[in-house]
Amino acid sequence: QTFKFARNWWYCLDQPERSRPRLPVEELDGVYGKSPAFRDADGGDLRVQPDSPALKVGAEAQGTPPVP
Repeated sequence: QTFKFARNWWYCLDQPERSRPRLPVEELDGVYGKSPAFRDADGGDLRVQPDSPALKVGAEAQGTPPVP
């Protein structure tokens, strides 16, 4: 009752169709199974590319500079 999920980007690398998590409450405006366009997920670089559709979500949506 006191916890909310909102505007998260959920993506399972090996099975995108399984990207929707089981949450204890409904999420508002979540994105599921759409690639965020990682720079090099296989190489461990999970930063998003400059033209990523997920660029303005997560920490960067709050103005936090990306981790190099």
